[in-house]
Amino acid sequence: MTPKRFGIFVAINVVLSLLVALAVLWIWQSTAGPVAGPGEPAAPAATASASAEGTAPALPTLVPTKVVGPVNYTVQPGDTLSNIAARYDVSLEDLMAANGLTDPNILSVGQELIIPVGGLPTPTTAPTLVPTPPTPIATATVSTGGVPVLKIALVNTPGVLATEGVVIANDGSSVVRLEGWTLIDGQGNAYTFPLFQLFPGGAVTVHTRSGENGASDLYWNRTAPVWRSGGTVTLKDPAGAAQVSFSVP
Repeated sequence: MTPKRFGIFVAINVVLSLLVALAVLWIWQSTAGPVAGPGEPAAPAATASASAEGTAPALPTLVPTKVVGPVNYTVQPGDTLSNIAARYDVSLEDLMAANGLTDPNILSVGQELIIPVGGLPTPTTAPTLVPTPPTPIATATVSTGGVPVLKIALVNTPGVLATEGVVIANDGSSVVRLEGWTLIDGQGNAYTFPLFQLFPGGAVTVHTRSGENGASDLYWNRTAPVWRSGGTVTLKDPAGAAQVSFSVP
């Protein structure tokens, strides 16, 4: 190959390489976008936060709300106001105020209570006071239809101090206040009821031994048994009139 032809071949290759380089540069600029010059802010890059076309927006996370407010509760055997207050994390004072109670020891099985969960509501207006008629003190254990209101249901294990007790039930339809009533054994022993209310359908056991009074249990605090097989248990009202008698089997 002559020198002249070799020079032409080299020139053609240089021109072709330059054209290819210019084409590549043009394609890169058209896809990458404008390049920021000195001192100019760079174009913001696309971020993952941009929502793709047709993609549903994320749903907000639902946070469960703690429900607070009054709860209705029926007193069960063995319940005390202190235990109920601790169970529902309310103060004893709020529990008594919500139910109009003045003595924490007065509680009966079957009694309906309002539990002020979250505290007592703050009144926005002055409450209207409605007078409540006083609960009559039961002076007899027989209704007009002749059906006993109070009855001695049984005497548990007479002669055994640890388990001995007299079970008294209210079969009537009204609350009976037992304060001042007495249980008599016929041998000079008498148990006098403290301030206590027995609700309809409820029952209370008067234990001979020592213990803490509750909603369904009262304690005589004696150190020896009282009741014996063949003896008689008599329930007297505050006036001393015998209302119910029960023969111990």
